Amino acid sequence: MKKLLLALVFVLMSVVSVDALELLMFSSSKCSYCQNFIKEVVPEYDKTGYHKKLPLKIIDIDQPPPKWILNSFTSGGLYPIKVTPTFVVWDHREVLRSEGYVDKETFYQVMDAFIGHFEVPRVEIPKLEGSHGRHNDHREFNPKNPPEGVINSRDIFKHMYKTAEEALKASNWLGCKGNIHFHKEENTWMPCVMQ
Repeated sequence: MKKLLLALVFVLMSVVSVDALELLMFSSSKCSYCQNFIKEVVPEYDKTGYHKKLPLKIIDIDQPPPKWILNSFTSGGLYPIKVTPTFVVWDHREVLRSEGYVDKETFYQVMDAFIGHFEVPRVEIPKLEGSHGRHNDHREFNPKNPPEGVINSRDIFKHMYKTAEEALKASNWLGCKGNIHFHKEENTWMPCVMQ
């Protein structure tokens, strides 16, 4: 009976559901975009369906960081925060990221893309027999095989999209781990974060 209970606990601990995720917002009192977000989104966020899937936790970077954040930076579970606001989908490590805030509507588009990332069924690509099988592991990053709707280019400046969802798909294909950003002037989304 003990073995069965231990096995059950192990299985439950290893399953990551959307319910286990959090949305971290790294904010500063000196950041007008952060203050706009706090004024426009925060009062209603707890009443939305997004809150149920990605509960919001605001982290003020003007204050000394909590120990768990310092440990996450040290262990590589969290990438450096260079822009405020920065939104991170968190599951004891950084899963997805978006930098900046434009307006409430655009923010919720990003949330749709984030949640869609976890709700899209994952399809395993079968390994091929023979000498080509070992190359099949990296198929999603092969410039000859972009996902539907993703521009077939490794040049990041050619990847401009109308929606956050399209940019997120391109970001994953390019290996940017879900990082996306918005260009207000061009009204376009782009994958990856330019340093």
